Amino acid sequence: MIEKIRRYLEQKLGKHIEMSVIRSRKILIQKKQKSDAITIVLNKIFLDAPEETLSIISDFLTGKNKKIARRHLIEYAHKTMRETLKEKNFVVSGKFFNLKEIFARLNQQYFNNLITSKITFGKRCKKERTSSIVFGNYSPQLNIIRINRSLDQDFVPEYFIEYIVFHEMLHAYMHLSSKGKKSTGHSKKFKEMEKIYPDLEKAEQWKRKNLNFFINANKGKKCLEN
Repeated sequence: MIEKIRRYLEQKLGKHIEMSVIRSRKILIQKKQKSDAITIVLNKIFLDAPEETLSIISDFLTGKNKKIARRHLIEYAHKTMRETLKEKNFVVSGKFFNLKEIFARLNQQYFNNLITSKITFGKRCKKERTSSIVFGNYSPQLNIIRINRSLDQDFVPEYFIEYIVFHEMLHAYMHLSSKGKKSTGHSKKFKEMEKIYPDLEKAEQWKRKNLNFFINANKGKKCLEN
């Protein structure tokens, strides 16, 4: 990953780059300019950063919109550090389904292992007034996929929870493809790509038949945050 970042920044800055990585709560990026090269010390939290963030790092290093770039990088660092601290609370294995295994299988089969998102079951429900339910969501800012815990039940078919994971992974893929631009949501392109999932129609039919059960069972609760 560090080599990929180094090549990206070399292309952007037009100079040879020597790069090292540190683990620090105080240093995010350090740059030393030489006549024929640039030496960069990069905080470890940027190793899995999306291209949007790498572009901001490039702006910071070249001095383009440096104040704005610095603010964005600090915000990214704070969010990433918070999520790193929360990782111990990530739940990938339920009573009936293992999200990590499902994610890895789908990533290889449909996304050429390009999706780097973390995945977890959402934490236990909080009471909230609502008459709907969300089975999954994707946070592009945190690069996290959350799956509703209520799907970890013996009567839920594997193809359905697999479809929900695939759906959220597709959001992650679209965000990656758009290079951090405005989310495309359920665009025409998204819906076309979603059709590659072989059990799409069967999953949608199962959802229509069982949606009210989940809504009634979770009425007044919100269950996705982690």
